[in-house]
Amino acid sequence: MSTKDPEANVATKKRSRSGKTRRALAPESKSLASNVREIFIQRTHAWAQNLAEVVPTEVLAEALERPSARSSILHVLSTVPSDAEKSEVEVLRERALERAILVREQLREEAGGFHPTGWVADRLGVTRQSVDRYRKEGALLAVETPQGYQFPACQFTTDGIVPGLKDVLDAMQAGSFWETLAGLITPSPLLGGKSVIEALQTAQAPEERARVAEVARAYSEE
Repeated sequence: MSTKDPEANVATKKRSRSGKTRRALAPESKSLASNVREIFIQRTHAWAQNLAEVVPTEVLAEALERPSARSSILHVLSTVPSDAEKSEVEVLRERALERAILVREQLREEAGGFHPTGWVADRLGVTRQSVDRYRKEGALLAVETPQGYQFPACQFTTDGIVPGLKDVLDAMQAGSFWETLAGLITPSPLLGGKSVIEALQTAQAPEERARVAEVARAYSEE
């Protein structure tokens, strides 16, 4: 008598029909998917709000009589001309927002991801209060999120903080978080094609780190 698990047989058949097994999303892909969902939600929410402001009240009332949200939307779309839905300025504004979100996600990935305060404290072997002090003093770059401060991973080595980082951050302090992060990880011809953070990681002497800081300052001023 066969001892094979029936559920396992079903799973095997499903895999053979599809030709391959679905793979779980990598952490970066999950993050990107989250941002895509955020863009979709923002776009549709703004679209619905704008549409509600230009659609005649009687049309909205008729839409609300429909049995579902989908049928309500279809009723409005079948009644209102498409050019009344959104102005050109609003479209351009939304596209700019979408590009900004995607650019930020790319910067996040190139920086090696972001880590919370607790991770940084464990990495450096210090308290969370010390990490917060480093951030306030400009020794570490961080962005505030609803989940707390997040620190780009590129700032850290296996031994601690990248040497010379504070001087570089001081040189770039005029920029926003995202501008500063871009300045840290964007390759520079002045550094032989290396990024500022890569140049700091390979610098052996204080003079070399000072040179990197000057390049960072020039990037910030541009």
